[in-house]
Amino acid sequence: MDLCSRLLRRAAALLCSAVFALSLARPALASDASLSAPPALSENTIASALRPPLTNTADAKSATVMIYMIGSDLESRRGLATDDLNEMLAADLGEHVNLVVQTMGTKQWCSPVVRSDTTMRFSIQNGGLHLLDDTLGQLDSTNPQTLTDFIRFCSEEYPADRNILILWDHGAGPIYGYGCDEHQGKTASLKLDELQTALNDSGVTFDLLGMDACLMGSLETCCALWPYADYLAASEDFESCDGWEYTRWLSALGNNPAVPTSELGQIITEDFTQASDKAGEDGILAVVDLAYTPLLSAVWADFAYSHDSSLTSANYSWRATPTSRSTSLSARLFDADSYYVTDVMAAATTVDPEGSSALSSALSSAIAACSATEGNRHMTGLSVTLPYGDSTFYQKMKSVLLGCRFDETYLEWLGTFADALDIGENYYDHWEDWDAEWGGWEDFQQKQSDETQWEEWLSDEDTALNGMIDCQEETEGSEERLWKWDADARLYYAQLPNGDLSYQSPASSDWYYYARSDGSWWVWRMRTLTWEPCENPGYPTELPSH
Repeated sequence: MDLCSRLLRRAAALLCSAVFALSLARPALASDASLSAPPALSENTIASALRPPLTNTADAKSATVMIYMIGSDLESRRGLATDDLNEMLAADLGEHVNLVVQTMGTKQWCSPVVRSDTTMRFSIQNGGLHLLDDTLGQLDSTNPQTLTDFIRFCSEEYPADRNILILWDHGAGPIYGYGCDEHQGKTASLKLDELQTALNDSGVTFDLLGMDACLMGSLETCCALWPYADYLAASEDFESCDGWEYTRWLSALGNNPAVPTSELGQIITEDFTQASDKAGEDGILAVVDLAYTPLLSAVWADFAYSHDSSLTSANYSWRATPTSRSTSLSARLFDADSYYVTDVMAAATTVDPEGSSALSSALSSAIAACSATEGNRHMTGLSVTLPYGDSTFYQKMKSVLLGCRFDETYLEWLGTFADALDIGENYYDHWEDWDAEWGGWEDFQQKQSDETQWEEWLSDEDTALNGMIDCQEETEGSEERLWKWDADARLYYAQLPNGDLSYQSPASSDWYYYARSDGSWWVWRMRTLTWEPCENPGYPTELPSH
């Protein structure tokens, strides 16, 4: 069996043990007691470890970009939202890219076209800002329904082969959330569980979910939003004052609606870093391939549980300085020292350089693009939240992540960090070796052999999770892949180890499952996060021969 298949099956086994309660990890069956679960349904978590792309970008001939722009004090004090609108107006969108912006959440717009007394919707076409609706009233931009309605509007009025959603405003990390609306209360924001609800209720999936906001580049964000997007672009640190640059990547999309997301990510991250350097502020921005989320969460938990005593021996959170973009937010929502950004790669490699090799390889695979200024070169693009010595923060964290359906065992384990009161201020301050060794992802990939590292992790006989999923060897040199694309039926299909079939169509966010033993069909409804019995949706019950 090829290495990729072994990795993903191993990840499925880890997920089956409830390391993280991702939305597809364990099905919730219908309440009718007469219904039985599909045979070996618990093994169907392999689908979550092998999710195909939600968007077939290679064949895309059109795109819709949705900008959810909460102006906040970033606009009323500095006009930063207007600056970014001007960058969007300067882009060459071509004839097949729709760019829709919803403006709200600030008491004063610098743009002469945008009003602050009502939420407005615009399309950007041929270098002009065209009004679509100014009758919405003063909507609460921190209400999940407001985001849901905007996404639905864009999807219905501007259907396209690929969708991109950008969330623009302040960010305060996965626990305090995204968005500050000057017309709402001081602590109002979209928490991570509310973002998950908004995306789920929209019924729309995205090629790229971008967060032009501080502190949202975390493993928790990936786990919560993974079912709804192929890629996440976000910063694990405070963003520099100007945030993203929009002209060049939007023009690249306009020139070719089928441009690979990884290429867009390179443009977005590189332009962000260049603008940060020009402004004289530090910043980092990464694009994460969310298909790796189950694998990442599984390997992180595997490492973290086995190294909890080391991880709680000191506070491995970064000591970072808020930028000019973030100071007003931190004053409103949280103490600048209490956001608990722990860089996954840096902390794990520092705690156990050899024992973290599998985690390092998983991160290397997942990070599709990453760029940082010199002052942030020690960061690697993805953080994890560990509530060192802060029981108040931990209770908020637990509430939000329970709302995202995280595993309660993991959340209880996080409580050990909050209980370690003596380490809250005991920061680990010996990063010299890490700073000297880390040269970026390209340097890491040149130095390391991913296959050797993975093989060691996969063959670990000490873990009780080893072998939970059948890993029989395939024919040497086999090019068979677990997921295949059927161009005729326009769907992805996979045969599970027990012979059952799983299907996913880019046209739908639902998953279908065929139990070969009794011929029954089941569907995983993304909107309700439940399994339901169903009729054959017209999918083949035998694997295509091509």
